[in-house]
Formats: sequence, C-alpha cells, structure tokens
Amino acid sequence: MGGVKLVATTQSFFCTRVQWALKLKGVEYEFIEEDLRNKSPVLLKYNPVHKKVPVLVHHDTPIVESLVILEYIDETWKENPLLPQDPFDRAAARFWAKFADEKVVFGVWTACTAEGEGKEKAIEAALESLAHLEKQIEGKKFFGGEQIGYLDLVLGWIPHWLNTMEEVGGMKLLEAERIEWALKHKVITYEYIEEDLRNKSTLLLKSNPVHKKIPVLLHGDKPVAESLVILEYIDETWRENPLLPDDPFEKAMVRFWAKYVDEKCVISAWTASRTKGHEQEKAIESAQESLKLLNKLIEGKKFFGGETNGFLDLVVGSLPNWIKFIEEFVGIKLFDTNDLSFLHEWEQRFTEIPMIKESIPMKEDLLNYSRAQQNVK
Repeated sequence: MGGVKLVATTQSFFCTRVQWALKLKGVEYEFIEEDLRNKSPVLLKYNPVHKKVPVLVHHDTPIVESLVILEYIDETWKENPLLPQDPFDRAAARFWAKFADEKVVFGVWTACTAEGEGKEKAIEAALESLAHLEKQIEGKKFFGGEQIGYLDLVLGWIPHWLNTMEEVGGMKLLEAERIEWALKHKVITYEYIEEDLRNKSTLLLKSNPVHKKIPVLLHGDKPVAESLVILEYIDETWRENPLLPDDPFEKAMVRFWAKYVDEKCVISAWTASRTKGHEQEKAIESAQESLKLLNKLIEGKKFFGGETNGFLDLVVGSLPNWIKFIEEFVGIKLFDTNDLSFLHEWEQRFTEIPMIKESIPMKEDLLNYSRAQQNVK
C-alpha cells in the first residue's frame, strides 16, 4: 500500500514517534516539513480541526493525532505488529500511552515553566508520574517485551527531551455511563459497584492506583481504566454487536472524534461553567464551535455509527443533557437547537433507545454529582 505522506516537523516528538512506526513497518513515505510559525495550506487542508502536526496522509486521506496515527499504521500494515494481540495487554498499552501524553508530558512541562511553590509541587508530580513508568519497565527489555512496540514509540522521547527540559527549566460521571451502555449493548452481565468519590474505596485505589478515579472495569482479576480504553477493551473482548467499524481508517476517525469530544467539547463547556468575564466568553465560543463540528459530523446520519448506535454514539452520549444542566446551573447558552438541529435530532433518537433511556443521567443526578465534586478536594 503506497501513497503515504507525513506532514510533520523534526522538532516534535509527537511526529518522531510516527516516523519510527513507519520505519519499523518498512513503509516508504514522503516527509513534508511544516513551519509551525507559518502554517501551510496543506496542513490547514488536512487538519482543519486542530491545525497541528503530525498528519499522516494515505492515498490523500488524512489521519491526525499521533496515537490515532500509530494505531492506524499498525492496523493497515500488519508486518511487525506494534500492539500486543491480547485485548487486556492492548488496553494496558493504550492506558499508559494516554498516561504519558496527559500526565508525564504535561507534568514535565509544568515543572519546567512554573515558579516557586508551584514549581516544587509540579516537580513532585512529574517524578511520581515517571516512577509509575519506571515500575512498568522493571524487568523488561522494552515496554513491548523483547521487541520495541507501541508504548516504546510513545515514550521514546523521554531520555532526550526530559534532559533538555531539565536544562531549560533549571468529570467522570459521563464516562461511567458510556461503559454501562457498552456492556448492555454487548449483552454482558456485570456487577455494578457504586463508588463514593468523597471517600475512595480500597478497591478503587487498588484497581486504579495511578489516577485513583472511575470508571474501572474489572474483568476477572484484570483492571482496565480510562473510559475510551475500556470501550475498546469491551469491543475487542466480546465480538458480538461491534462498536467500532472494521475499516482501519474509519476506526481511526472514530477514535479521533472520541478524543475530540473528551478534550474539546467537555473541557470547553466545563471551562465556560467555571470562569467569568472575557475568559468565559472565549470558553463559550469554543464550546459552541466544537458542538457545531459534531453537528456537521452527524448531518445526514441516523447515528454516528451509521444505521445503529456505535462507539462514538456512546462517547457523545450524555453530552447534550450534561450541557443543558450546565446552562441551567450557570445561566449561559451553549446548546442552541436551531444551530445544532442535526445533533438535537440525534439526541432525541439516541435517548429513545431503551437501554439508554433507562439509565441516562437526569439533571438531579448531575446536580448531586456537582455538589459531591465540590466536597472532594
């Protein structure tokens, strides 16, 4: 399979991990250097949502977000597999990859840029994150075992970039619902264990010692954490009623939009509810823009998954209802049914599905959760 281009920069380890993956797979590709100070029409064409590198272009079809790209490469070119075959091992690799990008990268950067007491706390947090990774590699040649794998590529930046940084620096209720829906969609019998977030249980701390948060799926004696990771684990372990499409590109797009929902839609709406003045206006604008993109994505479709609900439907799930709660609770306007008519129609169809209708959170549930969160800190 040919026609591969990589829009990237040599200065980003997010881009470097994609280059390593292509080389490990023996895939020939054209490298297109991007000047991030003057973004090119090529980048803006292929990644109009985030406008950032890396972008893998395969037969003129763009795939963005480095972790999404790595999985696309692994699923498209089967030689020299990056991810393990076992669903649990694969879920664990995805968990630690997400941990690396969200905790280690952010923690190290904060430690580098903060000052005073904030810097000391950030350094302590960064060292704790790195200690978790140290424990994962203990007794192994590579994170992938005897050979370099997915997680090695994700973490490969640490030895060089971390040294450079040292020199330079001298809401989870929504996530729990989507897991329950996935289990019901797969017709899996499960035990639901209610967690008191004000007094975290020994079981939670044992099952998710890294983040200490819900949801956690326990399958036998194996804990799987992070809702998007759990959804993929469920889909790969129980094959009936698939959530993700078979096609690698379509699967990559679903992963991209799922990540977009959690990192853009949810965060911008939450920021709008927690800020005031000009900062709140910017957050409201960002939230509305992100919802318009979802509205465009669902246009002409019954569900995000096509004719039946799928992975992305479960991820978007409670978002409209949660946003309406924020609107009423804070007194702002984010969800205009006139501007978001396709998303509004999807919401009505989705919430009429029996398994969704019986468990979708009501405003009272969200209010209770909000009050509980205020008492957790």
